[in-house]
Amino acid sequence: MNYILFKTLMEHLDMMNFKCQMCGNCCNMHGYVCLEEGEVDTIAAFMDISTADFINTYTEIMPDRRGLTLAEFADGRCVFLLEDNSCQINDVKPQQCKNFPDKWRYPIGDETCPACNPLPDDRINYE
Repeated sequence: MNYILFKTLMEHLDMMNFKCQMCGNCCNMHGYVCLEEGEVDTIAAFMDISTADFINTYTEIMPDRRGLTLAEFADGRCVFLLEDNSCQINDVKPQQCKNFPDKWRYPIGDETCPACNPLPDDRINYE
């Protein structure tokens, strides 16, 4: 088994035991939550507001101008993160949020998430 396949398998096994600690750290950092097709309409309907109102109030245009991202406060906190670290739109949160940390992770998130195991920075392929 090559090194990258082994590391991927081990990370997946680690995530099988992942239990969110509701610390809110992953939602308190500057970054982009890219909205996929259909998510804007779904979230707007969940919030009982028009799609236009949702876009104008809760999104920003991505820097590459090819899509929308959820807005964030100046300190990086997601606009939907509540005081108790729960998500106001948890039932319909974007796929990117649902996929964290199993499908994607980032080094700063691993350092601040008490439920994640740090990933090595040096992924060497020993084929």
